[in-house]
Amino acid sequence: MSEVEKGKVIADVIAALDSGKLKLTDVAAVAEQTPHDIDRLVSLFVDDAGLNFELAKQANRLLARFISSADHKLAPAERLIDMGMMYLDFAQSHPGLFNYMFSYEDKDKWLDQNFADIAHANFALLQETIKEGITKGVFVPKYEPILSLSAWSMIQGLAHIQANRLSPLSDSLSQEAKRQVLENLFLGLLTDNYKAIYQQ
Repeated sequence: MSEVEKGKVIADVIAALDSGKLKLTDVAAVAEQTPHDIDRLVSLFVDDAGLNFELAKQANRLLARFISSADHKLAPAERLIDMGMMYLDFAQSHPGLFNYMFSYEDKDKWLDQNFADIAHANFALLQETIKEGITKGVFVPKYEPILSLSAWSMIQGLAHIQANRLSPLSDSLSQEAKRQVLENLFLGLLTDNYKAIYQQ
């Protein structure tokens, strides 16, 4: 039962983060901004670190659901763009959680194999797509070690701009416009032969 209760608390925390009501994710702040009293939160999570650890795991699970929903029947370059679109959808749907994910600091979280597996699964999906593209002659093989990081960085940058409204265009970009931005960003990852095909 406690796992079910934990899930309900984490869902409420995510909702409060995304609405902007919750700025800090310590037990006291969560008790103030959600329907859960502090004694129950302590009994479920022990302390701030326990609460944040569960929240970080759930954040990565949610991101994985979005990225995994990309169309895996698409060719690698198109699939990479579709994965990027799902990432942008995640950042738009969960702006507070998105920002939390990249500000939560706890070196001990990586010692937990369950957390590491969840967090690394998202990057692994990107790496698998890149490797498949290299095998099929779509992506430039010379830069294999940095292709995945380059793609992730570009997606992350656009998602950050969107989630934090850092551009006056952040709220007005259509899905098609966002897809065009990703196509332009990812063009440099393609082989010369594939660029010619892709631009037709």
